[in-house]
Amino acid sequence: MDESYSIHCTSKDWQRVLKKLDEMSGWKYKSISNQQILATSHSGTLKISSLFAEVGGKYGFIYAGLINKVQRINPSVVFERKSLIEQLKNTHMIIGCVASPEFKDLDERFSFIFTLASILNGIVFDGFTLLSSTGEIIISLDGST
Repeated sequence: MDESYSIHCTSKDWQRVLKKLDEMSGWKYKSISNQQILATSHSGTLKISSLFAEVGGKYGFIYAGLINKVQRINPSVVFERKSLIEQLKNTHMIIGCVASPEFKDLDERFSFIFTLASILNGIVFDGFTLLSSTGEIIISLDGST
């Protein structure tokens, strides 16, 4: 089964993704389009797609959806809600990453996602939990940290 993550980046430098892949030993990649790459390592594939703000695109749906989910976290839960929402509002590019097969322990594809989050000043979202670029839990949608 495939596993998906998104990176909500304050940088919109898609070329840095390509440059980082060029630097990675043992990785091969091919461009599917000007905003989509299929990268392969010995662990499997990672389909990497970029989304930028455009009228009628998926970006707005994903962008607003995540901000709405964070705003709906139980108000009694103490976390840096305003700071997190501000960082999400400063998102200029969303990178979608789909791994096939799903991630395994010590999977280099997983660490690559966090490398991208680090160089693009991003927050990683796995569908349930928001994570820093170092992999630390910021907040889960159920309010747990």
